[in-house]
Amino acid sequence: MKVLIVLAALCAFVYAKPQEKSLVGDVECDICHYLCPSLEDWVDKEGEQGEGWLEKECAKIPFIGKACDAWLEKNVDPILKLLEADECYSACFACDEVLKCGTDKCKPTCRANCPSC
Repeated sequence: MKVLIVLAALCAFVYAKPQEKSLVGDVECDICHYLCPSLEDWVDKEGEQGEGWLEKECAKIPFIGKACDAWLEKNVDPILKLLEADECYSACFACDEVLKCGTDKCKPTCRANCPSC
């Protein structure tokens, strides 16, 4: 009987589904949600502030400033394209679209140039 219990536990351990989100994914989503208002402002002002401005925002995040810079290189363009395509699209939802973050952290927002606001 003990052998069957051990065998069942071993099978459960081997076939257990891993978590879908990794720590890296969580950090990337947190960075994206932190930068959401800045990304929306940047697009709404048609990029007047430039990328240096977003890098300064990354520098404000303790301990992960370099990871944030790497995140900008990798993810900012697809998110900005989504925001430019629809003036009412939320940066939080763009984070979900690009990074598969989940919208549970998204708060309702209304962008400056959205006509329905």
